[in-house]
Amino acid sequence: MSPTGEVLCTLQGKCYILKPTFGALCHIELKTQCSILELAAQALDGTLQVTHAAAILNACMVERVEEEVLGDLILSEGLVKVLPSVHALMKVVLEGTLSLDD
Repeated sequence: MSPTGEVLCTLQGKCYILKPTFGALCHIELKTQCSILELAAQALDGTLQVTHAAAILNACMVERVEEEVLGDLILSEGLVKVLPSVHALMKVVLEGTLSLDD
């Protein structure tokens, strides 16, 4: 995680910048039908659905990737390697460590 609260996620050798915004969080909750707190708990206890992980990543990506392409990238990378980025995003959201200067 960067000092500004951005999170990096590497998928197939390419590094993507993830930055949670209020709009992204609203989109995540609408897409998953779960609150951010529920999703954070699921991420921590290992019950987060792959579709939810993809929705979280997709909504926070600075450089957008089509949903189907992102799903393929997650599957080829392996969910276990992607989850640390999801955890880091949740930490930024829950602890309020995002810089609003940008």
